[in-house]
Amino acid sequence: MSSTFPTKNEPSYEKRASQFVRRLRYLRDKQGVTQADVSSVLGVTKSTISLWENGDTIPDAKSIAALADYYTRQGIDPTPIVGVIEEHCETCCEE
Repeated sequence: MSSTFPTKNEPSYEKRASQFVRRLRYLRDKQGVTQADVSSVLGVTKSTISLWENGDTIPDAKSIAALADYYTRQGIDPTPIVGVIEEHCETCCEE
């Protein structure tokens, strides 16, 4: 069974991580909220949001679902971040 995101050993990791990071920050900027705002809603630290946005770590599936739910409730389509994961999963399923 494949992971929800490529591992660092997979060739597509850097590309997917870069896309995810850009899209995650884009959604937050589009909403006009701070990392602290998002972190308080998700129940994580501001440092965690910063790590995600800098590409130092990738959120787990539960956190990605929480992010998608948060932005959906704000009236913003979460496809920019969820789409990266779905594209990866479709690629894995084709193998």
